[in-house]
Amino acid sequence: MLLSCECSENNQNKGGDVGAAGARQAMHDYADGGGRVIATHYHYTWLKNSPQSDFQEIANWGTAGGGGSGTYDVDTTFARGASFSDWLGNVNASTSPGQIQLSDVTDSLTSVNAPAQSWIKKNNAVRYFSFATPISAPAQCGRVAFTDLHAMGISSGGSTFPNGCPAPGGLNAQQKALEFLLFDLAACE
Repeated sequence: MLLSCECSENNQNKGGDVGAAGARQAMHDYADGGGRVIATHYHYTWLKNSPQSDFQEIANWGTAGGGGSGTYDVDTTFARGASFSDWLGNVNASTSPGQIQLSDVTDSLTSVNAPAQSWIKKNNAVRYFSFATPISAPAQCGRVAFTDLHAMGISSGGSTFPNGCPAPGGLNAQQKALEFLLFDLAACE
């Protein structure tokens, strides 16, 4: 499932109130059954407002505002994070190992809880993370990822899809980062 930012939570179309069954429960069951989910910005609501506490408690949520730009850290403390950092350098998305320049990054997330893995952060505030599902027994190979990165950030000239994609000259660093992370989501933990 690819859940792209809708500029608001739009909870009215995601299964009703916070304990309600419906789309949120179906997404949880899909991930636990081996499915893959990547959610951006306001789609934190699928996790934060899940009817299941394991998804609710996977992260500590912020204010959902943002639009920050600057240098962000790539977590290289685990093997795939180190590979991500190397890959960013190989595709000219980073000139400093373990760092990447990003724009229009939101702050709906502050930190993650085990077993979630942080991938990108700034001053210890996580901006991209992933985790295997089911959380209680991740051997089924489901995966969920959340990111505060937008594919069409300020560096795309503010163009709306599809006009700014790819950016003039090809994918920008932010789009290359999302490309790697999207393909990594297919891997089993």
